[in-house]
Amino acid sequence: MLYLLCFVAGGLASLSLPPAGLSMAFCTFALPLSSSCTSSSALKSGAIIWFAAWGYFSVSLYWLGSALFMGPEIFVWLTPVVCLGFPAFIALFWAVPAYISHRVVSLPMLRLFILITALGVSEYLRTILFTGFPWNAPAQSVMASLFLAQSAAFIGQHGLNIIIFMIAGSVVCLYHRQQRAGLFLLLPPLVVFSGAIMRISDAPSLDSQKDKGPQIRIVQPNVLQHEKWDREKRDGHLRDMAMLSASDTPVPQLTLLPETGIAGRWPEEAPLVRAMAQATTAFDGYLIAGIIGTDTSDSKTKFYNSAIMLSHQGVLIGQYDKKLLVPFGEYVPLRGIPFIDAIAGPSDFSVGKTHPYLTAEPFGSIAVFICYESAFPDFLARDMPKKRPDLIVNLTNDGWFGHTAGPWQHLTQARLRAIEEGVPVMRAANTGVSAGIDGYGRLLGHIPLGISGYIDISAPPVLPSTFYAQNRYLGISLLIIWLNIGLFCLVRKNKNGQ
Repeated sequence: MLYLLCFVAGGLASLSLPPAGLSMAFCTFALPLSSSCTSSSALKSGAIIWFAAWGYFSVSLYWLGSALFMGPEIFVWLTPVVCLGFPAFIALFWAVPAYISHRVVSLPMLRLFILITALGVSEYLRTILFTGFPWNAPAQSVMASLFLAQSAAFIGQHGLNIIIFMIAGSVVCLYHRQQRAGLFLLLPPLVVFSGAIMRISDAPSLDSQKDKGPQIRIVQPNVLQHEKWDREKRDGHLRDMAMLSASDTPVPQLTLLPETGIAGRWPEEAPLVRAMAQATTAFDGYLIAGIIGTDTSDSKTKFYNSAIMLSHQGVLIGQYDKKLLVPFGEYVPLRGIPFIDAIAGPSDFSVGKTHPYLTAEPFGSIAVFICYESAFPDFLARDMPKKRPDLIVNLTNDGWFGHTAGPWQHLTQARLRAIEEGVPVMRAANTGVSAGIDGYGRLLGHIPLGISGYIDISAPPVLPSTFYAQNRYLGISLLIIWLNIGLFCLVRKNKNGQ
């Protein structure tokens, strides 16, 4: 019964994430936290958190199963593996810290402080191990409040993960009548959230920024996933995108088409792509579009999930090849197993080696995130830590998610990246949710899920570099130090009590 309750508590905690956005729902995670810290064995402690994490990820990632029904082939038999097995694997990232904390110390309050620290570190590891899968980090629950979301400008997603676990931990302390420990855990969230409120209070109004920057047209074609690579329908899809791009004048200086918006190959189909550039841009404009890039320089052709930037005249300004690929979506880590090869097909995408920066006036330096890359904090810092863009462009195809919570969760991640970096984000999706986002994470406009259309956004200016952008890991380091101070005080208190 306890394990079932913990699974339910984890599922309820996931309601803190979009689209529900009930931030305080994560406090239900206090139940498994308390039960884990007071359990009779390390194995049971880990199992309690594992069930809670399994509930959290199973409920929040239910939409993964929709991808099995969106393509030309349907793999119904994989639904349990994707919807239950994958979340069960991710849950190990939270279960292992619980097991370790129980083995290290014997007192519940000491275990709690160690567990909160270890969970924060484990969430960081979730972004880098096994190619990384940082989707639905607890930090994303703050996005329900634009005021609290500004915390990301100071401590980023990694720091916010610890803050959220601290809040849940404070509930545990209050339940166990450890008021001082509870207040100790609540102090950093109060400090960080106070700074966040001050940041947004200084933000200029959205109306004051309208029509001041260069114009960008974001196109959402809403092509059905099972039709996307249908050669017989491609001309119609391209014609529809061209009409959306040029349906209103004046045509902005930059047009964005989504991930693989042009269902073709570059440079093999260069004439087709150049024709699209002329059809979708003004005489002095630029097109950034997703396409499949190919490299035939070696004996074996390599394929890339690419973004290309062309002038109106069809001149290639730059190309970016995606670096962070989706496991089992864009490449298969278990090649050689017969049934895996049968499902995945004969080839994978290759990891890109180019920098995600394109340049064009009057937009300056443009960083490109392709789909999954927007889920990763510090993606820019990994590649070129000293270079800061003036604009981030996120090309994606959320058609795989269907009409589920997935597209809204993906949008939230793009908004969090905008706040962390203080850089506006322009997001073009095949379907849902295309949007313009300023450096405060505010929506400048959006195209709803499942709608074909376009939106013109005036690109806001880049904000001054955030504390987080300048000090990537200082925030999380200070929080870990604070937790260690609390741990030290609890140890001393316990010794003095004895």
